[in-house]
Amino acid sequence: MTDNECCCRLKKIVPANPMLARLLDELEEMPELRPFDYYVSAGCITQTVWNVLTGGEPDYCVKDVDIVYFDPDLSEGKESEMARRIGEKLDWLPMKKDIKNEARVHLWYERRFGFPIEPCRSVEEAIRTWHSTATSIGVRKSGDGLKLFAPFGLDGLFGLIVRANKVLIGKEVYERKVERWIRLCKSTLGIDEPDVMVILIEPPMENWGGLGKPASDINIGFKIDV
Repeated sequence: MTDNECCCRLKKIVPANPMLARLLDELEEMPELRPFDYYVSAGCITQTVWNVLTGGEPDYCVKDVDIVYFDPDLSEGKESEMARRIGEKLDWLPMKKDIKNEARVHLWYERRFGFPIEPCRSVEEAIRTWHSTATSIGVRKSGDGLKLFAPFGLDGLFGLIVRANKVLIGKEVYERKVERWIRLCKSTLGIDEPDVMVILIEPPMENWGGLGKPASDINIGFKIDV
């Protein structure tokens, strides 16, 4: 399936999930968000697609909803107020709402993950650094249709393939994600752990790096010897 075919299919899957359809509609109606680039992103999109592909309920194992935007105002108070307003608008959602101004992430990243990062220059640049290529995705309403940002394409998403995006990922974080996906394979598809194969796919060197830097200049926090 080509990326164009995957894109067309994704634009059918997302509105077919009543929760996502309502979420996208209500966010686009918020005047607070209109000045900014924003997306509904990451796991709630990826998990919805995987649920549909494996015959599950669209909301199965969607543990939170990620909403990311880019506001040059770096004040914590402004971000907290935005999170409060969006949270009130979406109080009908049964799962956690994770709302982040990606312009501020560098201010707290080292405290949480143990190493510093450079500031992002856009919400799209932030999405390029997320932990796996299949979850590096954002969707929002655009007129009567959808706007989609998927910097690594959609073959991994529709092929149920998990590839590490090595720009910022730490070993422990990735291992936790792999363990969760293995459990989901067992519960969703009835596949036992010994039958699940995790394949490390090395991307071409020109696809490494991020934030305007080559991979050799980025400290990812651990070393892999093969």
